[in-house]
Amino acid sequence: MTGKLAGIGLFLSLALLCWRGALADHDLTVAVLALRPLAETQARALDIHAFTIPASYTAVEALAGKLRLPPYDVAPSFTLTDVLARYRAPIVVLLIAAGIILVLATRLLLSRRRLASALRLGEQQASALSRSYAHLHTLVETIPDLVWLKDPQGVFLACNPRFEALLNAPEAEIIGKTDDAFVPRELAEFFREKDRQAIAAGKPCLNEEWVTFADNGQRALLETIKTPMRDAEGNLVGVLGIARDITTRRADEERLRFFARIVECAREAFMVTDTRGTIVAVNPSFSEITGYSVAEVLGQTPAMLKSGRQDAGFYRALWTTLQRDGTWEGEIWDRRKDGEIYPKWLSITTVRDESDQASHYVAAFSDISERKAVEERIHNLAFYDPLTDLPNRRLLMDRLEHALQSSTRSRQHGALLFLDLDHFKTLNDTQGHAIGDQLLIEMGKRLSACVRDIDTVSRLGGDEFVVLLEGLGDEEADAAAQAEMVAEKVHACLNRPFMLKGIEQGYHSSASIGLTLFSGQDISLDTLFKQADMAMYQAKDAGRNTIRFFNPAMQATIESRAAMEAALRRGLEQGELHLHYQPQVDSMGTWVGAEALLRWLPPRRAPISPVDFIPLAEETGLILPIGRLVLQTACAQIKHWETSAATRHLILAVNVSARQFHQPDFVAGVAQTLAEYGVEPTRLKLELTESAVLGNVEEAISRMVSLKALGIGLSLDDFGTGYSSLSYLKRLPVEQVKIDRSFVGDLTRDSNDAAIVRAILAMSDSLGLAVVAEGVETDQQFAFLIQYGCPLFQGYLFGRPMPAEEFMRQLQANSATTR
Repeated sequence: MTGKLAGIGLFLSLALLCWRGALADHDLTVAVLALRPLAETQARALDIHAFTIPASYTAVEALAGKLRLPPYDVAPSFTLTDVLARYRAPIVVLLIAAGIILVLATRLLLSRRRLASALRLGEQQASALSRSYAHLHTLVETIPDLVWLKDPQGVFLACNPRFEALLNAPEAEIIGKTDDAFVPRELAEFFREKDRQAIAAGKPCLNEEWVTFADNGQRALLETIKTPMRDAEGNLVGVLGIARDITTRRADEERLRFFARIVECAREAFMVTDTRGTIVAVNPSFSEITGYSVAEVLGQTPAMLKSGRQDAGFYRALWTTLQRDGTWEGEIWDRRKDGEIYPKWLSITTVRDESDQASHYVAAFSDISERKAVEERIHNLAFYDPLTDLPNRRLLMDRLEHALQSSTRSRQHGALLFLDLDHFKTLNDTQGHAIGDQLLIEMGKRLSACVRDIDTVSRLGGDEFVVLLEGLGDEEADAAAQAEMVAEKVHACLNRPFMLKGIEQGYHSSASIGLTLFSGQDISLDTLFKQADMAMYQAKDAGRNTIRFFNPAMQATIESRAAMEAALRRGLEQGELHLHYQPQVDSMGTWVGAEALLRWLPPRRAPISPVDFIPLAEETGLILPIGRLVLQTACAQIKHWETSAATRHLILAVNVSARQFHQPDFVAGVAQTLAEYGVEPTRLKLELTESAVLGNVEEAISRMVSLKALGIGLSLDDFGTGYSSLSYLKRLPVEQVKIDRSFVGDLTRDSNDAAIVRAILAMSDSLGLAVVAEGVETDQQFAFLIQYGCPLFQGYLFGRPMPAEEFMRQLQANSATTR
């Protein structure tokens, strides 16, 4: 290569000399001589064998010939054109060589520039790599996740501070060690198994694991991704682990899933809309209530549920409240898919995003159709009679109070009609309660048809009805005439036969009607009712099936009854009620027992007859505390009688009212009283009237059986005066019947009474019942009764009702006489 360059150099030198036109023989010689420093090999290549001035120039000429140089003896003159013409080929070669040199120089220059650029780029890349590494290092150091790197054998190569907190050791102490150095063996093996699974899978593997941070003891659930790392040749470098604490997230997810399950299982419907009102989610109860499937409502608006019952103003107010308060709650009517309109209770809540802007609305609602129906039923039960569907006493009183207030303002009169069906109990007892209920229902319908829409027809209970008439005019006479006309219309309407199921010929009924007027609020509701009630009883006393107006005399009676009620309450509190005892004897006149009879003995006043105050006590409910007083006093007397041989055999009979007997705790109360006074139950006998027993036969029999189980004797009082059936009588667990005094008083003069008494005695004997004849006042009555087998007697013939002390004296006197 060096030889070639030298030859090229020589050639270029000669060419340059020729170019200048200064080449002569001596110049050639000089040129050739200048070749002396060349190596011998290059000289041989050019056939140059000496470097000294030769003796002859033959060789030089030969050389010039070889160089195609003409031998000139003198310096020629020539032009550039001659040079070009003569030396074209060398010049071309020279130019080519120059071009080659230029190209090579240019390429060298470019290479140097590229090298410099590459160096600068390398420096930049190195700087960027350094910065990237710094950023990556900072990122790894500051990332809240746990990051670590292990080699294939599980030896730690690197980790971040968060991972250091897990193991409670700096990175320098962690690197070069395995999990066994920091966690229990089981957990370390679990970590290694997950590493092996990631390596075997050849891709990132996800798992969850519970760990406890060694630095603070925090227990956390980690979501771990383990990724096998390989170099450029695919060789396994190790396993990169990244773990994130998902304890809070998992708790949130569980909470969300829990709430989602609640929403899914809730009986309440949920609907979620965006701020434009588009439905984005509903729960199953929504579909169950509305009838629309999820697919049918998503993308729709709640307007599809509108019933049309609420106007635009309602919805404007709803949205105004929702925008102002963020919530709205109330009752609304919607339409189901099948077109049914139903009420629902709706609650709407605004859901806000992080910027406190409304993002969604959550509507929760429930179908309150059943609740509304229940409320209506409760309302009806509270204010309407369940049998006739007429207003009950509560609603009537409310309307009457409003009528009085209206009358005060308008000065218009009104009227109150009190109706009581005649002989209704007979129908119930003979035909059954079902027939009686039919009559009451038809009665309500007829009464409603007889009055105006502004009037009120009410059933108070049983067979009692009240009609409230309003707006009868401002003149009392005119009002009375209109009220009487309505009463006559009602009277005539009720006298028409009632077609009842089971009674083919129709049932003829009638009613006793009491009527009173009112104007303004000068009279109380209770007084007004009492006036109408008194007028009704006047109608009954007049022969029933008639109409009576209230008059001032009746008012006096009402006031008297009110005064007596107050006095009776006061007398009960102050101990004015006492028991007197009337003896019961056998056919030999021996005293075998007594009946306890209540007496009211107010101080500084004449005694008040039981005929006057017992019915009042029944009506007002005072009979209940009075009945407890009688029972307690009787038991105390029986206990006292046990202290004397003359009285310890006596059996004491006590009357029990119907109202008292039907109290739910009556049997328990009797048992408690017996235990309290330590009385032998067989010494006590309870006398029940037929009306008390036959009001509800099955219940009465059950209570009587319970009383018998205590050992108490039971007697049927006033026998023969009621409407009892023999089929009921044989089922009643009584051991004794008392023939009413109304039959005994005339049995010696009235053959019918005598026949009834004989029949009662014969029937009782066949049923194995003892008989007590009360009201025996003459020897003839006593003899008649003995003749037909009556075993026990009670009446003035043997002794009047007397206080306990006098009873004891009379008993001793009678015992001395019989002896």
